[in-house]
Amino acid sequence: MQYIRYNKPSKRTAKLMKRRHQFLYNNHGGLVEGDRDTTLPNDFSPSATPVAITAGKGTESSAKAYISITLLGKVTMELNAPGGVSRAVPLHLNSKTIQLLAAIAWMRGAMIQRDVLIEAIWGQEEEEATSEKLRWLCESARKALRAATRQAVEQLNSEWGKVLLDDPKLDLFECRNQMWRLSPYCKVIDLEAVEEQNRIIMEAKKRGELTNSVPDYVKDACESLILAYSGDFLATLLRLYPLDEKARANAWLREPITYYRDCFLRAIWYAAEYELQTGQRIIEKHLVDNIESRHTQGKCWGRAGELYEMYALHACNNRFDTKLLFKELSNRGDGERVVMSERALRRCIILYTKLGSPHLVDEVFSAYFDQMKDVSDGNWEPSEETLREVQAARKLAAAYRLEG
Repeated sequence: MQYIRYNKPSKRTAKLMKRRHQFLYNNHGGLVEGDRDTTLPNDFSPSATPVAITAGKGTESSAKAYISITLLGKVTMELNAPGGVSRAVPLHLNSKTIQLLAAIAWMRGAMIQRDVLIEAIWGQEEEEATSEKLRWLCESARKALRAATRQAVEQLNSEWGKVLLDDPKLDLFECRNQMWRLSPYCKVIDLEAVEEQNRIIMEAKKRGELTNSVPDYVKDACESLILAYSGDFLATLLRLYPLDEKARANAWLREPITYYRDCFLRAIWYAAEYELQTGQRIIEKHLVDNIESRHTQGKCWGRAGELYEMYALHACNNRFDTKLLFKELSNRGDGERVVMSERALRRCIILYTKLGSPHLVDEVFSAYFDQMKDVSDGNWEPSEETLREVQAARKLAAAYRLEG
């Protein structure tokens, strides 16, 4: 069974995300003072000290970023020269080399031991290799990344007929005493965008502002985060180079995949809650008799239903996610992703039914059912609570047909 089936979004999920991105405003929530909610998780080295990434603080923000990196969805690198000149760095490199870049880049605030990197990236598939060979593989990957960057710099300077970028400053990594970290001349733009908006959401949650309602500024942060999230961490790489079951179970990248999916799903959930609550307030203000108010309520609940549907279909589509557990396959019961995805599905069904669109219930439940059976190897079964909501919606749909 190929992993590609699990990490690639379904057509319905992709359609929902595209449609939702068309709705969203481009305004970003303002920054909240203070450090971000958590430091970047670090499983590679107990001796490494993660550094919080905050706008205007830290090495990464204080230095000029000459190389922009993205790790969500497709891995990319781009040179940024003075005057707004930019050029993509071709990454026609093997998957292990890309993993080396990603492993160091996502933990850009920490020094990482070289041998820990080697074990995480090469150790699982090179069990019989000598320590010398593994170090050679790591050094070769580092040189390949440096060569790709240098070649792109040379081409950029050649095209402009002058030195726009100075090559010696553009090492991707800082290295000392067998410890590596990302160079301060690099910026991981998509991860930082997600983390910035997630920090706003988490600060509001810590202050208790999300207990009964979702403020406008948090809704803006959620929408900005959804826009910034172009796919799961290294999603394209893992589709092109699927890992076998053993390698997948022990892969270092399970942690960043889970962390950024947490951020993305949290944003979807609170954005849906905002729309749900906005529609609910129209009822509380006794405005439902007003045609314009009913129309506004329908739009809010329609957006909420679509967001809950997006959550349900995205939450369980990646087997690298450490929170994706099925009670049939473990001794711990269903994991967070399964529980929350069914909760989102039920809310979606209730809203579609209230909006008089029961035909959408069959459509979303069918897509969800097929995906859950697929990712669980046929072991998942919907909860009784979920089945009751689906059956109620179908009865209502039958009543509509009879009345028509």
